[in-house]
Parts: sequence; C-alpha cells; structure tokens
Amino acid sequence: MDKKEIACTLAQSDGYLIASNYETFSVVSAQALCCGVPIIGSKLSAIEEYADKECYLSLDENNPKDWMIKLLYFIKNKNMYNHKNIALKANITLDNHRIKTLYKQTLEKWFG
Repeated sequence: MDKKEIACTLAQSDGYLIASNYETFSVVSAQALCCGVPIIGSKLSAIEEYADKECYLSLDENNPKDWMIKLLYFIKNKNMYNHKNIALKANITLDNHRIKTLYKQTLEKWFG
C-alpha cells in the first residue's frame, strides 16, 4: 500500500488501538488523529501532549479488565466521536510549521 491508500484505509476505521507502554511521540497515533480516527490505548504522556478526551480514550496498560471495559464502551459509543472535528483539530495542532516554530522557541528558551 502507498501512503494515500494507508491514509484512506485508516480514515475508514472506527478507532486506532495502541497497546504500547512507552512512546516518545507516536507518529502513527498522530497520523490516525489527522485522519479523524480516535485513539484507544495505554495512557501515554506523549500522546496526551496532543490528544484530549474528545479523541483519546486512555487505558491502564497493566489492567486487562480496564481494557475490556473501555473497549466495550468505545464499541457501544463509537458514534460519539466526531471524526471531522478530530481531523480538523489534529491538523491544526500537528501542523509542520507550528511544530517547527514551537521547537525553535523551546531551543531559544533553553539555550539562548
């Protein structure tokens, strides 16, 4: 599959499940959000930097019962997620120019 086919397939998904204990950024989670797909997965501070409760259902990674309860909740309530709003917000938040500007500001703050 090429990038366009992957994006089209992802955009047709109800949700993106991430079962990771650690992420430095999670590019694939950012890509899912940019396609309007909500994230279901381990509570990760890296993802919480750019995703909120309107698009990220976080779980306790070491608690199988929590996974079961929240996955069933998502399945029953998947229509409450507004895919267009998720995509719009993510594309603004994760815009390349915005990220570069924030990165430069952080470097200037810390290193002058």
